[in-house]
Amino acid sequence: MVDDNTPKIFQPGKLVDKILKDLKEVKELHLKAADELDHSIQIVSAVKPYWDYADPHLFQATPTGTTSLEYLRAMSDEAASLYTGAVDVYAQARAFSSTASGLGTVTLTAHSFITRVNVFTPLSVYEAIEGPERYEKYVNKFIAFDPELGRLYKQISEVRIRTLSHPEKSILSDIRQGYDHLMRKLAPDDEVRAQPGWKPEDPQKPKMVTRLQRLEYAAQKHIRDDNHRVTILASSKHILAVHTELNDLYHTEKPMDVDKARAASQTMTEVLNQWADALGL
Repeated sequence: MVDDNTPKIFQPGKLVDKILKDLKEVKELHLKAADELDHSIQIVSAVKPYWDYADPHLFQATPTGTTSLEYLRAMSDEAASLYTGAVDVYAQARAFSSTASGLGTVTLTAHSFITRVNVFTPLSVYEAIEGPERYEKYVNKFIAFDPELGRLYKQISEVRIRTLSHPEKSILSDIRQGYDHLMRKLAPDDEVRAQPGWKPEDPQKPKMVTRLQRLEYAAQKHIRDDNHRVTILASSKHILAVHTELNDLYHTEKPMDVDKARAASQTMTEVLNQWADALGL
């Protein structure tokens, strides 16, 4: 007899399939849109010599002339609207690219912390995410936003490259400092406490603002797109959970799993990158 009350197991693979399907279809639509735009560009380019040299005064005297100009004005407005929409779509695609990098690092931590899958190759994820040009881009973003934060971010990579004995463990402290620095800048204690309904988690520490409270305030204040805000919150809460899991090992003499530490540092770094993109740095 089948128990109808048995809870259904969430199938993450099916969700990944849907994400991949949607992304491929969006790309296909954009490729088709590019073809349509090429058609429009060819026509506008072909008529341009006429409108460059035709006497504009002659178009004021007849209904055919005035309606021709009205058509051009209407088309110009439509093209401007198309451009604005394209800028918005590009911004969304750029934000989602950052989200995709976040999925890569979330997968790495799942592989290291929860269960290993033999057919999965972590190196392929690192290769897809990392790159010197990308690293330099974010260094420059953070330095422009806050020089101290930029120096912390730069140090993360320097420790990973130059420290031979135990870079994975050393990096975790720097990344945590970088994340906390960013959150304090985006969500100062006074602003968080001033929010309606705010109350301390620990009555014995009435002024203490928690990382989660600071995170939720920063996301609400600085990220306009509702969907992207939810994603940023999810990835940030994920790294807080990952860091908590590693915290006991970090403060003891126990050996730290190198794969876990590397996955955690990559994930936490990627969340910093996600915030940089979301803030438009």
